[in-house]
Amino acid sequence: MENDTLFINFPNTYKDQYEKRWLNWNTLVRIFSPELLAVNGVDTKFEMFRLKQNNLTVSMSGKSSFEVESMNPYFDSLKISGKDSSAIEIEMSPDYRTTESFLVKSVIADIHNSSILDIGHAQIESLNFIVDDSSAILLSGGTLKKNHMYNFGKAHE
Repeated sequence: MENDTLFINFPNTYKDQYEKRWLNWNTLVRIFSPELLAVNGVDTKFEMFRLKQNNLTVSMSGKSSFEVESMNPYFDSLKISGKDSSAIEIEMSPDYRTTESFLVKSVIADIHNSSILDIGHAQIESLNFIVDDSSAILLSGGTLKKNHMYNFGKAHE
C-alpha cells in the first residue's frame, strides 16, 4: 500500500508500577519500513530500521525517544522537531556495509525543552537550527568545520 497512515495509540495510565517501569525502559514499536516519510510521536519509544528514502520529517514530544537506522547513505532533507525531553538519533544502519560517509544535504532542526538530537555520524551540507539552552545537537567535526561554526586548532599536547 502507498500513502497510508499508521496510527498507534497506547494508553498512558497504568495501575501496575512494574508494567509502567517496563514500558518506560523498552521499545514498544519497531517498524522495518523502507519508505516512511514522516513520524510524529508523543511519550513513546520508537525505532525505525532499514529506512531507504531520501527525505524524512520527524516530530517528537513528551518523554520520547526515536532512532533511525538508514540503509541510504544520502539524505536530501531532514526536518526534525523535538520538545519536552525527547531524544532523536539518526545514523547509518550497521547492516549497510560500506566505507561511504553518511551525507545529508539539508537539516532543519527545532529542538527545545531538554531535548537532544544526535546526527553526529552525518556530514551535513546545510544546517539550519533553533536550539534552547537546555537542549543539544550532536554534530560531527566535519559538519562543524564545513558550516564554519568554530575554528578548530591542534589539540593540546
